[in-house]
Amino acid sequence: MQIQGYAIQLENKTCTPAPGQKPVKRTDMLIHSEMLADGTQAVDVPLKDDDFWRWDADFDYKSNGCIKLKPTDLKDLFSHLDQAGWPKNLTLQVS
Repeated sequence: MQIQGYAIQLENKTCTPAPGQKPVKRTDMLIHSEMLADGTQAVDVPLKDDDFWRWDADFDYKSNGCIKLKPTDLKDLFSHLDQAGWPKNLTLQVS
């Protein structure tokens, strides 16, 4: 599946391994959502568990390692970044 719509690419990082394990380099990481290329939502497909281009419910937060946000939250993030002039470096803090 390709990502459409609003997205921010994150730099590659090596994860700190647990004792006795090898480091893992994470690549192709993004902050994104489930939306169409223009940032809108796809039409709901009845009886389909998950529409890839539509945010249906909290289960849409599931990811292969990326950070997924609700479309409205991602658009809000873009609005704040636009106001800040899109800084060169962002620090992500996860609590």
